[in-house]
Amino acid sequence: MSKKNQCFFAASTVTVNAAAEDIWNVLEDVRGWIFWDQRFEKIEFEGLFSTGSKFKIFRLGETPQSAEFKAVTANTFFSYEAKIPLFLVIHSHHFEKLGSYTKVTCEIKSIVEEDLIDDFSKNIWPQMQIGLPIAVNNLVSLVETC
Repeated sequence: MSKKNQCFFAASTVTVNAAAEDIWNVLEDVRGWIFWDQRFEKIEFEGLFSTGSKFKIFRLGETPQSAEFKAVTANTFFSYEAKIPLFLVIHSHHFEKLGSYTKVTCEIKSIVEEDLIDDFSKNIWPQMQIGLPIAVNNLVSLVETC
């Protein structure tokens, strides 16, 4: 019998009084993500903010996660994947111009192996869901003060 995976999905959308380029400038500083996503203790990144670039995410109290940018389109969209034992996390960030404002949507999709679904849904997923809108609002605050 083959194992079944389950997909978990969450999204957070905000509208900010800033150009997509201003938001993008903050996001291009990958090591600086720690200033708006408090779950990150440190990020190791060298190179270009572009498809295929790899980096390491150090979350508070956890083993470092290897990540890779899967798609990057300046001022419009980027996504990256982090492979964690027994599950995959895909982060996507979309930007849409609305006059002088920009709509920012951040999404998390986790694909979890069958053996971990119960533990993941009780112990990991709630924290990921709670942290997403907090991180997005912190990003907006950072952009608005720049």
